[in-house]
Amino acid sequence: MPPTKQTAIGVIFMPFFVITTIPGFIIAFLIPIGLMFTPYHNCPQEKLGAFYVTDLKLCKNIDYKNWTLERHE
Repeated sequence: MPPTKQTAIGVIFMPFFVITTIPGFIIAFLIPIGLMFTPYHNCPQEKLGAFYVTDLKLCKNIDYKNWTLERHE
């Protein structure tokens, strides 16, 4: 049987979650659409596909061997 009365925490935080979730969903869809219209392009080389540059000539200057993820323990 579901509860019939809201708790105090639900009354306080429900508007906050609704107010923050709705703009979050809107922004999550608008950012990729906005990025489609920016001058950035990803590099056409296979190993550089994750790099985005404003001029494709800049892909020649990227040394992907120096871009490694370091694990700190």
